[in-house]
Amino acid sequence: LDQKMLVDSQVLQQGMGGQSQAEKDRRERMRLFNDGILSYEWAPDSSSILFPISGDLFMWNAVEDRSKKLDLGFSGVMDAKFSKLGNFITYLENANVKCLHLETGEISELTSDGQGDVRCGEAEFVVQEELDRYEGYWLSPDEKTLAFEKYDQSSVELVTRNEIFSDRVDTIKQRYPFAGKKNVTYELGLCNVKTHQIIYADIATDDTYLARACWDKDGKYFYVQILDRLQTTVRLVRIDGATGKSKILLEEVSKPWININDLFMFSPDGQSFLWGSERDNFRHIYKYSLDGTQCKQLTSGEKQVLKINHLSDDKLFYTACCDKGLNTLIFCLDLKTMTEEVLSPKVGTTTAVIGPNSDFMVLSYSNLDTPQAVELVSLHDFEKKLLHSAHCRVDKRLISDVFFPPVMGALKSSDTLEDLNFQIILPPDFDASKKYPAIVHVYGGPHAQMVTNSWGDTRYLFQRYLASLGFVIMCLDNRGSCNRGLRFEGAIHKKLGDLEVEDQAVAAQYLSSLDYVDEKRIGIHGWSYGGYMTLMCMFKKPELFKVGVSGAPVTDWALYDTCYTERYMCKPELNSEGYKQSSVFPYVKDLRGKLLIIHGMADDNVLYQNSTMLYSALQEAQKMFDIMVYPGEKHSVAGQVAKHHNFRTIANYFLENL
Repeated sequence: LDQKMLVDSQVLQQGMGGQSQAEKDRRERMRLFNDGILSYEWAPDSSSILFPISGDLFMWNAVEDRSKKLDLGFSGVMDAKFSKLGNFITYLENANVKCLHLETGEISELTSDGQGDVRCGEAEFVVQEELDRYEGYWLSPDEKTLAFEKYDQSSVELVTRNEIFSDRVDTIKQRYPFAGKKNVTYELGLCNVKTHQIIYADIATDDTYLARACWDKDGKYFYVQILDRLQTTVRLVRIDGATGKSKILLEEVSKPWININDLFMFSPDGQSFLWGSERDNFRHIYKYSLDGTQCKQLTSGEKQVLKINHLSDDKLFYTACCDKGLNTLIFCLDLKTMTEEVLSPKVGTTTAVIGPNSDFMVLSYSNLDTPQAVELVSLHDFEKKLLHSAHCRVDKRLISDVFFPPVMGALKSSDTLEDLNFQIILPPDFDASKKYPAIVHVYGGPHAQMVTNSWGDTRYLFQRYLASLGFVIMCLDNRGSCNRGLRFEGAIHKKLGDLEVEDQAVAAQYLSSLDYVDEKRIGIHGWSYGGYMTLMCMFKKPELFKVGVSGAPVTDWALYDTCYTERYMCKPELNSEGYKQSSVFPYVKDLRGKLLIIHGMADDNVLYQNSTMLYSALQEAQKMFDIMVYPGEKHSVAGQVAKHHNFRTIANYFLENL
């Protein structure tokens, strides 16, 4: 297969503008930290590609094989995309939606109310951070109507905080919705693209989240998923694009909470839709008629459906997590016979892109032995062509030949109710007759996993680095982690830092039982929720964990945002004792071991106040501890210099103290 570079971002990037603050914040929410071309979109007729670089928009023309910068008269645009018919490019500029007519070059302003605390066409902070919705406007397929979210954040508590850089201190006034406090207010606008007339949908939005939104196939109706404040009910609402009149088609109620998903999709003929639900513990796909009547359940079994890859008249292609969360496979369901087959070549972690005619599949695959490989697969005869394989080398040897795969297994929880997946990485020169220090690497929170049958990412390579320094590294997915069903995840409801700590204690106790582990030298490390877990384990299980490195930890859930915290803890006034017991502060007095706390000094997600309050509490309790701060860094230490230093700091702390 021939390969060709279409665009060199290094050439185009010279002399350009910069990203707007809204786009910088959006990328932080999306965990996009690199420069260059990070996203692109094909025109509907495949004649060109649209892509942003540093706040400017470029278009590559297939006929001319060259790129040009679009003259929008402004640098700092965001969320640009082609319209369905290819006549327009819509984008955000200064909290309003604009539209570029490609044939005439005319630019229209479709909204004008966005300024200050009022934003049009953007998704608010907590929806981006906690519900993974990063867009706030949607142009209808017929290009006639623009639906957009208009939100007002003036009622959200205003926090004044310092972002401390190496050469300056910026005073930031941020609207931060603390648990139990006010969220933004919002409404849903419908703008006639031709006349610019705006009407607003008649939907009830008080104390709710606009979780998902999309148009139907012909652009007549706009569909939204509205999630209630406590996130136990989601409503699918159909809105008439011409009148704004609405109708509730479906209401899903779930305890302890609703996990919003991306499985809503219309059938090819537009006469039905698919809906994802965890009503039977695992997330599965259900077929509904357009009036909201359930037709049938399409998928079943002890697997968690993650994504619909493609839907045709007679086949449904989907991705599901199986085998108690370890493997992610691609399935094809015959909608006529209701029989299905696995399209993945073997067990591991796979993602797929299915061609529009169901002829080909681009399959990305890895497992514990194999770094990522990408193949083009014919869905007729399953002939494969390799598109890409990882060739990273260590000392001139393929990295897959250097690393031995982790040891995988499962342990019973202390109450014997669940099997907890774990993996252990041994030092490269492992000698079973020796005693090694060990580190438990933890995340521990919902919506995430540490243990999968995959090659892994930067976190996995860091674990390998620690192992190369002579540590045994163990990860265990405690109750509360995802892809094991809602009961497994929901076991932590209303009392965080309890069952998760007990399950991580099982990991430490197992390490202590191994002949090659020194039971007096077991440490723990994690970031974000993992930072919180590190603190709770160090404070509540001081006899097990001797050294801890806690990164960007939440220390009191009243200091974190509404959407995430209330999903798992309810509002503070409804669960005051749970909030008290889930805070780290009641347990600070029990610290015995060595503790390092790390935090970025510009963190706008887990505010630095979480750590400063902990510093004070530790000092009052006369407990000794260490800190490392990173000037200018947000929740994820993303700068290359700072990230490298952070990894070395963590490693050195364990080398010196464990």
